[in-house]
Amino acid sequence: MRSFLAVSALLAFLALSASALATHQDPQKRLTKADNARARAMLVKRTDLPAGFQPQLSGAADPHVDCAASVGESELTLTGDAEGRQFVLGVGFVSSAAQVYESVADASASWRRSTGAAGTKCATELLRQEFAKQGVDLVSLRKVSFPRLAERSVAYRVTLSAMTAQGKVPVYVDLVAMLRSRAQATVIVGSALVPPQKVEELRLARIVAGRMATALRG
Repeated sequence: MRSFLAVSALLAFLALSASALATHQDPQKRLTKADNARARAMLVKRTDLPAGFQPQLSGAADPHVDCAASVGESELTLTGDAEGRQFVLGVGFVSSAAQVYESVADASASWRRSTGAAGTKCATELLRQEFAKQGVDLVSLRKVSFPRLAERSVAYRVTLSAMTAQGKVPVYVDLVAMLRSRAQATVIVGSALVPPQKVEELRLARIVAGRMATALRG
């Protein structure tokens, strides 16, 4: 049980760092009230989750690493941005993030850069550096199969090794990213000891995909 509690203390940090895969490399921000509202409407809510999940606050700064210019977004414009609450139950957690770009072209360019080889390499290095600060080893980051729920979908599994008083404990963080029109949304599900259940990930991703479609109609 003590090892479970030790890993639980890492979960808020894990969710924040993992969500960096959704935010990439600093686009220009010209946020509007309407698009911020659209982004917030896409997020996972407490009522989407089984009983027992509780919100957990995090005051950590957004992680950052310098990457190749080919994955930069300095010429792209973000008009809506939302970071979801982090919900924790035992050694499991769920979080989400959503971004709305000024145009379909900007959203698509961001997607191509972040999901390509250079973007994946950048994300791997970012996570390796950030987790190392917490004494957590990044074992791997790899794409995994996942149903297409939006115009484009991609899923990753991040495997970590966290040291506790009882020894090293494996931690798994799954990220499902979706693109629809001007928007991107990411669902983040993590668990210590055993990987997250794909059935639950799929259920949450479908909820978020539906919210993306609804929000972008407005």
